[in-house]
This record gives sequence, C-alpha cells and structure tokens, in this order.
Amino acid sequence: MAEKILGRDFYLCWAIIRPAEDVHGLWTAHCLDFDVVSQGESVKQAIEMVLDATSMVVMDDHLRKANPKERVAPAEFWDDLRRIQEEGQRIDDLDAFLARRAVLNVNEAVILAVPFAILLNHMEPVVPVSKATRLPSFATDQIAC
Repeated sequence: MAEKILGRDFYLCWAIIRPAEDVHGLWTAHCLDFDVVSQGESVKQAIEMVLDATSMVVMDDHLRKANPKERVAPAEFWDDLRRIQEEGQRIDDLDAFLARRAVLNVNEAVILAVPFAILLNHMEPVVPVSKATRLPSFATDQIAC
C-alpha cells in the first residue's frame, strides 16, 4: 500500500545501480521495491531510466487495480542492499561524486544504492539525487548479482 504525506500518496523505493555485466560501458539500475530493471550509458541516465520505467509500471498497475508491491525483487537483491548500507560509504552529493570520478578518470567499479519516491498523484519520480550510498572498492566483488 502506498504511504501518505500531506495528502499525497507515494511509494518509497530503493534502486541499486552497478556496471552492466554483459555490456561494457553501460550501467544497470534495479528498483528493488517493484523489481524493475533498466540500463543507461551513465549512472545518472541509468537512474533516470529506472525511475521512468518504475513510474510506468506503478501507473499501469494502479490503472489495472493491481498491487504493484507484489512485484518485489527476490531476497538476494535485498541482501545486496543491506550489504551496501552496512559496508558502504554515504555520498552526500551524488553529482559531485560522479564529477570527481570523471575528472580523475576513475574506472573502479562502483555500486550505488539510491532512494527515491514515486508520487501516485502525478506518477512522477522524485529522486533525492544528492544522497546515495556507495560500496567501497574493497567490497565491490562481494556484492555481485
């Protein structure tokens, strides 16, 4: 069931963003709350793509009177999120973090957990893109899907 704040219905969600395993240079974003997966050519594009896809899935489910929460990702993906939250490093400014990586030409794999909300009244994703959690490089291999 959707939560309500200030008269607006919304779902709080988590997405895990990581380098795509099958295509070099692409990023995969997985919304765990609705088991929606998308890809992008950058971290930001992957986030945007999964937000759009998740919004469409939730809207479609509501139009069909289906419960979108029945789509939840399997337990192993939630285990990944817990590991990121426990072992990861909090990022207060995702844009600055990504810009620093680009300037320094950092190629190490990074896995991000990003919270966002889907507002049901407008079916618009709202992303606090300034907040994310990154898995430290020493633990990156421990959290593969």
